[in-house]
Amino acid sequence: MKRRLKIIPLLTSLFMLPSCGIEVNTSSAGNSVSIPQVDDSGASINDSEINIDSAADSAIAQNQYFSSNAITITLADGDSTTSDSNKVSIDNENNIINIKEIGDYVISGALSNGLLFNTAEATESLDTVRVMMNGVFIRCAGTYTMDVDGEEYTPGPIYSTGTSNLLVNIPENTSSVIVDNRDGRLIGEQNDAAIYAHSKLKFRGKGSLRVNAFANNGIESKKSIEAFGLTLAVLSPGSCLKAKNSIVLGRAEEGGSFTFNSTGEAGHAVEVSDFDESVTIPVFGNTEENDDIAGVEIKDASYSMKVPGSAIYSAGALYMEGGNGQIESKESHALYAEKGIIVDGGSFYLNALKGDGIRSQTSSVFVNGGTYTMDVGNSTWCQGIRADVNLEIRGGYITVSSGHRGFLAQKIATSGGITYVNSSDDGWKADTIHRERTDTMVYIGGGNHYINAEGDGIDSDGYFEMRSGLVIIVASKDNSHSPLECGTYSQITINGGTLIAYGNDGQVQSLYGNQNTVVVKNHQKVNPNNYYVIRAGYSYYGIKITKESAAICASFAEYSNNEYAIILANYIEPEYVIWANVGFYKLRTFGYVKTICNGAFHGTNNQHPEHSSSPWNVPTGWGYGGFWY
Repeated sequence: MKRRLKIIPLLTSLFMLPSCGIEVNTSSAGNSVSIPQVDDSGASINDSEINIDSAADSAIAQNQYFSSNAITITLADGDSTTSDSNKVSIDNENNIINIKEIGDYVISGALSNGLLFNTAEATESLDTVRVMMNGVFIRCAGTYTMDVDGEEYTPGPIYSTGTSNLLVNIPENTSSVIVDNRDGRLIGEQNDAAIYAHSKLKFRGKGSLRVNAFANNGIESKKSIEAFGLTLAVLSPGSCLKAKNSIVLGRAEEGGSFTFNSTGEAGHAVEVSDFDESVTIPVFGNTEENDDIAGVEIKDASYSMKVPGSAIYSAGALYMEGGNGQIESKESHALYAEKGIIVDGGSFYLNALKGDGIRSQTSSVFVNGGTYTMDVGNSTWCQGIRADVNLEIRGGYITVSSGHRGFLAQKIATSGGITYVNSSDDGWKADTIHRERTDTMVYIGGGNHYINAEGDGIDSDGYFEMRSGLVIIVASKDNSHSPLECGTYSQITINGGTLIAYGNDGQVQSLYGNQNTVVVKNHQKVNPNNYYVIRAGYSYYGIKITKESAAICASFAEYSNNEYAIILANYIEPEYVIWANVGFYKLRTFGYVKTICNGAFHGTNNQHPEHSSSPWNVPTGWGYGGFWY
């Protein structure tokens, strides 16, 4: 015998005309807009959209005025000259040029097998040797050896051992090329790059510099590296840029263009090897000139990084302030820091098929802005973003196009931003990692978040609360997974915002909190390309179904003391688009197919009706196009 249903008056005629389009009453007094539209027009970037300048392959000089106080050095095999032999010594037999004192130098010409030394000593910490390269070519074949602290070393093309800082200026419309042709990978820590500096190393200008290193690292400093303005390309088997304390790249309005490619087994594009604990308050920002940081800072510029190891590796912190480009790791993480990571700007495509897109090893990740799209691998150690402690999303656009998990952290919290996750396992996972379960949580306090997961949609090993924002979850069609999941001794609490989560029956859990919710734990399966239509009071909303589904959870602010219904429709006509990329609409009309559940909330909030089986009371079967009839 068929079970008879109590149907709200507005829907009585629907069973009589199951194929008709339903006109929604949009003029009711309670029909106010409560869900803001999502502006996601700039939410993603892909590798085909990236355009970056590359440094020239040959040296080109430019006739221009340089300071009259500058000392000139003209390079030529066996015939190099200088305007001041007291400050510059030249060994033409071995093609060795040595800058011995602080000052300004203009260098031009070529050495087919030679060296440029800087041995100038600093009397004050800011003392700097300023070298302007006007069309310089230096190749080093590794035929010269020297004694350093009782050990024999073979230096690279540019070797700065003095205590003075070294600033390399590349003038506009010029290009210089440095080639490290030493044989084999060197181990010596004091001589490990094509351009090496014992002190601070800085690059300026608007010209082009290419560094081809075939022995070890491309550019290295035992203190720090800063670069902006120029077009810099580095090819090396080791790390392209390596510094002990910090690396700062780019600057607002004069960022530059950086291309880094490593060919070695574990080479990095940018590497800071040590954590400077003395830097307690980091100074960073796109316009800041006195950057005293412990780690890596990426500012406005164009970037292309393709390496086997972590593309950006920081033993300290990592600050993403701006810039745009592609960052790719073949064997590890795209962005990696031992300490905290702050994503405050920039537009990057990240590719890490054997690691995480963004990884903080021992600390937290804070996303305040920027556009980051990432493809990561499907193995268990591949997440879009992984933080050992906290992952906080306060703004920006984050898209995980593919990966094992989208987000993994001990605590995941949001207060803004737009995020997309497509994952082969859980979408968001708040894991205990190595701490107590009570310290684990998911807290959604704002933002717009879409999750398409083959595992659980959002899974917290502990606390789970939503207070604001818009969350749409498409979970696995596998019964072993759930759209929403929390720890055994916790509960899913909805105290605000808008939530739609659907998938298969699985482990659909009960919802709690002071905002009314509806849970359907088991209804007859529906196919993709249909629509769930959700009535919340006087409003009707439509969400496009993208996976086979048999369960749905929904929570709306408009559920308060109002009627509700969840309906299956085969087409919709929107009143307006709420979120275009995920197929979420405020409706004007829709094509009715079946009613999944209906009812009414009475009085105050804190009502969470659960429908454990389909209430459809007409014979069912598959009809044309996959709809139920």
